[in-house]
Amino acid sequence: MINKYKQQQKSNYEAASNAYQKALSLTDEVPEVHRGIGLIARKQGDKATTTTELTTYLRLLPTARDRLFIQNILDKVDKT
Repeated sequence: MINKYKQQQKSNYEAASNAYQKALSLTDEVPEVHRGIGLIARKQGDKATTTTELTTYLRLLPTARDRLFIQNILDKVDKT
């Protein structure tokens, strides 16, 4: 049962990632797309993509309401 859940979760992340990548191919100026890609990458253990995308998100939207949350994630990624 747990394996089925994990497989479904992986599939969901891949589908979401594909959707974000498609959106990114249309325009790279939408901060939320970079945020989404970064958070998915974090769940998948991809530190480089997490850092790149979340940094881009904060650069594009410096007044983001979740800035502290995102910065906390970036700080943790840097420490590992």
